[in-house]
Amino acid sequence: MADQKETPKILDEIAQKTTSGSKPRPRTSRSSGNGIVFVLLLLVPLLAAVAFLAYQQNQSSQVFSGLKTESQLLQQQLETQRAEFNALESELSAQLAAISATPVTIDESRVEQLETTVSRQAQQVENALSEIRSNISVSQQAPSFEWKIFEAQYLLGIANQKLKLESDTASAIAMLEAADAALLESGSSRVFTLRQSIATDLTQLRAVRPFDREGSYFRIASLVQEVENLDLVGSLQEGFQNRQSGINSSSEMPGTEVGIIQSGLDFLSTVFVWRRWDETPSALLAPEQGVFIKQNLRLMLEQSQLALLTKDQILFTQSLVKSRDWLNRYALIESESGQLIVNSLDDLSSLDIDPPLPTIDDTIDLVRQLAASERQ
Repeated sequence: MADQKETPKILDEIAQKTTSGSKPRPRTSRSSGNGIVFVLLLLVPLLAAVAFLAYQQNQSSQVFSGLKTESQLLQQQLETQRAEFNALESELSAQLAAISATPVTIDESRVEQLETTVSRQAQQVENALSEIRSNISVSQQAPSFEWKIFEAQYLLGIANQKLKLESDTASAIAMLEAADAALLESGSSRVFTLRQSIATDLTQLRAVRPFDREGSYFRIASLVQEVENLDLVGSLQEGFQNRQSGINSSSEMPGTEVGIIQSGLDFLSTVFVWRRWDETPSALLAPEQGVFIKQNLRLMLEQSQLALLTKDQILFTQSLVKSRDWLNRYALIESESGQLIVNSLDDLSSLDIDPPLPTIDDTIDLVRQLAASERQ
């Protein structure tokens, strides 16, 4: 095994000695070949530049020949037009000579009639100019505000969008008041009917009781947090067992007759819980089911919040009624937190989350008609 490992080393040493002993080959042919290649590399760009210059010279000559041809055509057209002009000039001179040769008779009555007509037209022009100057001076002293009608149209359009898309009566009232002020500033005598219609709309909108959507949303959010404080039906069993153990421990201690009666009454109050059930439960809830019930109750309340934001009255009422049913079935509504949630659900269920609002369609039609007449 040692001889096999040393054999490659011995072969490498023999190869190195053979390489070092050999004489270098002459490089004369290779250096001459490199020189030819270098000369060719220098000649190729020069030949390319000469070819490009020849191509450019050829193109220039073709363009020059084309321009020369066009110049000759233009020169011929110019000569033709010059000949036609000379012919027309000769014809006109002949006509003028013929007119000057014939005697001209002047009709004095016709001349007087023309002078009268010209003077009348000049007077009409002067009167029109004076009227224009007076109108200009009046307009400079008292500028026209009829463009305010178009401003009122824009404001009424915004008010209509606020009512139909956002049910924002406060913003709609502000837009209507601004539109009425713009119509008053216009100084036009044709805005009386429109302003009367705006006044009617303002009266109807101010009589609308605004719905506090944000406040109702926050009320439901507080109920979602209050769900954690609810006492469920399963807690009855735990409370009974805890109280019974406390009473058993206290009953072992001696006491007076009054103490025994009081302890008996306390025991009965822990055993019997007066409660009205809509339907009799099959069994008390297990403690681990309380988390599931509270989570479902929170989801139903959050569903009513979503219905409140989307203005879905049916879904809003159904979610609250279902939450109320779950409270009656699984929670102790006699407790303080239970009574708070039940009363809040009853109040919220009676709300109209999408009350009908008055429209301003008649006012929109009137302002459109008035603006169209102003554009004509």
